[in-house]
Amino acid sequence: MFTRILLTIIGLGLVFGGLYFTKRSFDNQETARQHAMMPPPTPVAVASATVTVLPLYIEAIGTLEAVRQVVVTPEVGGRVVAIHFESGGTVHGGAPLAQLNDAPERGDLNRFRAIAEFAQQELERVQSIRDRRAISQSNLDEAKRGLGEARGNIAHTEALIEQKLIRAPFDGVLGVRKINLGQYLQPGQPIVTLTNLDTLYVNFTVPENVLSQLTPRLLVHLLSDAFPGRTFDATITTLEPQVAVETRTVSVQATLMNRDHLLRPGMFTAVRVILPSEQNVVTVPETAVDKTLYGDSVFIIRQSASPEAKDPRYTAERVFIKTGRHVDGRIAVLEGVVRGDLVITAGQVNLISGMPVSLSPTDTLAENGKRAGASANQQAQEERLE
Repeated sequence: MFTRILLTIIGLGLVFGGLYFTKRSFDNQETARQHAMMPPPTPVAVASATVTVLPLYIEAIGTLEAVRQVVVTPEVGGRVVAIHFESGGTVHGGAPLAQLNDAPERGDLNRFRAIAEFAQQELERVQSIRDRRAISQSNLDEAKRGLGEARGNIAHTEALIEQKLIRAPFDGVLGVRKINLGQYLQPGQPIVTLTNLDTLYVNFTVPENVLSQLTPRLLVHLLSDAFPGRTFDATITTLEPQVAVETRTVSVQATLMNRDHLLRPGMFTAVRVILPSEQNVVTVPETAVDKTLYGDSVFIIRQSASPEAKDPRYTAERVFIKTGRHVDGRIAVLEGVVRGDLVITAGQVNLISGMPVSLSPTDTLAENGKRAGASANQQAQEERLE
């Protein structure tokens, strides 16, 4: 009886053991089949979240204006008898630019000088007679009046002659000539523009909510499309004391030393008012941030094996973050990412959280993109040549 029970138990054990090993073999085969059907890991480029000093600035659009600029015009009318400048030339303050006909005034000046000379002699004669009490005080006063009137006419005529020689009011660069020899000019008619390019104003506006951060002598960086990659420095010199009611903005003026004369009045510039930097800020490349209706997010690399593993596996995990300022291609991350996290910067277009990925240096993907772009440009050029 005991032997029969023992044999039954052994038989059942063999049956269940066979079933277990059969199922285990089937499961292993199914797992291998699923792994064989899975796509290879997606190659992605990664970069590390770093803690940096974040420069802060206020951005605006500014317009350049000359500190000294004028349209040179005559104060009196007259015919142009001489032109002493060329378009685009550089002149010093006081240099003659044009001469109007002053022959009538010079004739009057000679006449008034003769009258003044006679009046001077008459006054001396009257004074000598007056000393002997042979003439009244009224006669002496009349002689003085005659001399004063003659001298006044001389001063008036000399001023007219001076007005007809048109001079540069300050050092600067001349514009296009607007007059011709022999032309009759009316008072106020434009002759040429004169601009001093040594110093320029930068006029821009900022919202009223940043007014507390602005003070005179703050550094301002200017960027111009005419000179890509170059920065020009200016300094805030004036803050408008009133806020514009219509726009709730404040007008600001900075002064720029334009020694090379590269920038010109009327140009638009991108303005950055430099503020004190923010310390210890976690930043990631801008290309790592995915902006959607649900918020900003990044893909962070998670390692599925220990760091000591010979062939570690990586997966991508989407993490929603809170972003701050954008500075020079990087974004400040206020929440969601810590220092040292690896974030995906390229290749995340079709990623889903939890998908396997393979790490590729950022430079490699960038070089591939450059090669593809160069190849496309070369092909386009060849097509145009054909």
